[in-house]
Amino acid sequence: MRTEGTREHLVFVWAPAGYSLEARPGEPPPLGAAVDEGNRSHRVTKVAPSPLPGDARACVYLLPLDGNGEPHANGAGEGTAEAAALRRPVALAAPPEPEPTTVASGGVADDLLTLLGVLPEGTSVVTVEASGRRLGLTIGSLVALAPDPPLVGFTVPNEEAVAGLIPAAGGCAISILAGGQEWLAEHFETSERPIAMWHGLAAEPGAAGAPLFVGALGWLECVLVDAVDLGARTFFVCEVRDAEASTEAPALARVHGRYRVA
Repeated sequence: MRTEGTREHLVFVWAPAGYSLEARPGEPPPLGAAVDEGNRSHRVTKVAPSPLPGDARACVYLLPLDGNGEPHANGAGEGTAEAAALRRPVALAAPPEPEPTTVASGGVADDLLTLLGVLPEGTSVVTVEASGRRLGLTIGSLVALAPDPPLVGFTVPNEEAVAGLIPAAGGCAISILAGGQEWLAEHFETSERPIAMWHGLAAEPGAAGAPLFVGALGWLECVLVDAVDLGARTFFVCEVRDAEASTEAPALARVHGRYRVA
């Protein structure tokens, strides 16, 4: 049990029995550091917030080292999606550059964000599975565009991996979250999750394989119609091929940067 003032961090590491997420005392080691876990040396490939809902600790992602002291994915199962997922974050370890803006006055941009921040936005998770990768991302920009054909649209930051996987898959699935699913929204606030982090999430595969989360208000299965590059973001236009409502329950909304039951 942690005591007041005690610092801890989490480590996500491969072991012969599978992946494990464990607590360690002290400050997290820096990116690129060599760390001994069990009888093997590992390299820190990523330092990120904890994947556990409501957990403020940092999480360190470790990859086993080979004989040359280089990260070796075979320790995580050569050729597996888990190994590939652990390799991908290495290039994303540095904080993203600030998004460029075409607004000349910073005051206008700030006022616009403040004004739009008071408008409740629905919360959904868009999921996609293709080329052995499975990604999900929480979005608040889902809008209905047309009834015939039924079209919806949403934006995704270009820095998110899901922005590149949606065109590769040719579509996506969308789970519209219910009140009480804020932990799920927080879990997918970034799309770069190792595939092992999907374990334990209640979901059913859609027609194209993309997960649909149990307990959501409803689900959409979509094919991609168009993708418009807006600079820092891409606006995806999708045709809805299947729509299903679950139950009449409160929706999950985001207002002033916080999730609320609407």
